[in-house]
Amino acid sequence: MNKLIFIDPHFALRSPSLKSTLREFPASFADFDEVEVWAIESDFEDPKIRIDWIWCPFKSWHLVSLWYWVAVHLRFIWRFFILRQPRPQIVQATNYYCYWADLIYFHFSFLAYARVIKSHRSVFRLSLARRLVFFMHYAQEWILFKLAPPKWWWVVSRTLLEESRQETSLGSKFRVLPNSYDGERFSQSVRAQHRSEMRNKLGFSDGEVVFIFVSLGDLERKGFNLAVQAVDGLVAMGKPARLLFVGGPTEEPMDLQPFLEAHGIRNDAFIHRVGRVKDIERYMAAADALLFPSYCEAFALVEIESAAMGLRLYVTPHYGSEMILRPPGNGRFLPWDVEGITKVLAEDIDSGALFHSSGEMGEALDRVGFLYELRQRYQEILRAKADAGSGT
Repeated sequence: MNKLIFIDPHFALRSPSLKSTLREFPASFADFDEVEVWAIESDFEDPKIRIDWIWCPFKSWHLVSLWYWVAVHLRFIWRFFILRQPRPQIVQATNYYCYWADLIYFHFSFLAYARVIKSHRSVFRLSLARRLVFFMHYAQEWILFKLAPPKWWWVVSRTLLEESRQETSLGSKFRVLPNSYDGERFSQSVRAQHRSEMRNKLGFSDGEVVFIFVSLGDLERKGFNLAVQAVDGLVAMGKPARLLFVGGPTEEPMDLQPFLEAHGIRNDAFIHRVGRVKDIERYMAAADALLFPSYCEAFALVEIESAAMGLRLYVTPHYGSEMILRPPGNGRFLPWDVEGITKVLAEDIDSGALFHSSGEMGEALDRVGFLYELRQRYQEILRAKADAGSGT
């Protein structure tokens, strides 16, 4: 009997790291007879799945993450080292949540983020509290790379995979497993269907050039200051440019004033703010291009979904951008400076290139492709385990 222990605190569709896997449930776990989930929250009920709850008294993401990390390792030690219960065929964990997992599904790297911060010291303003939180995540991940036994790694982008391979112990096996997108929600036909309606609803005229920026938070890391200043520069040049900001922690439009003032940005009349939404594809339909000059990602879902909608992509060369951008067909790479970004955007507005995209999707997977690759990866590990057990 094939059994999987799945270790992630948020076994829910709203989890960015699990969305691709859980969207294909139950087919995503078709190779297992039983799935045991160690979670703090879950929105799935199925006879195949047994939730082994981990109670948590906290709400803050950082405290939840630390509590869960400790609880998982204590539970693992108790069950498999002290009680010596038989281990299942595969123990899978997201990122650093279990050092003895057979399989790590890797979605973001704090070691890589530390290198980015070092390269852009003037950009990141980390308070003492944020430094302590960052050090905690960095240390947890460092242990995973340097001290944990060899394992299988699924990494969402090639650049992150290559850097991770150099960090970890010999004998680990790496595979790329990109995030997927829902082709029924995100497509050029969906954009055409909603474009006129949404531009009218949001107050954009036909002659205005609309860039969309999507983020639930962490605006500094995602380069929001660069996006705002670049569009402000376009406005100063007389270009009819607008910036559509979608996201934040709640459904209410995010108060951007403290962030803008901290970066010396006083003019925000060209910014249209929208809070967190469930139908993001409708808002993407109103835009002409994605502007996402992030400093550090893994393989940003917003880039995949924007490309599927036929938006032209303007992104910096962060981790994962190589998986989706195919310049000049579906967009262009941006430098990490305001003048350079403004120059690129102005060139494409003047030439008309900004309004056209080849629709290329790079290495992004649709739902069918993702499910196929996911099951192939599981079967590869199960075969390797079976061969090792039989001595072949």
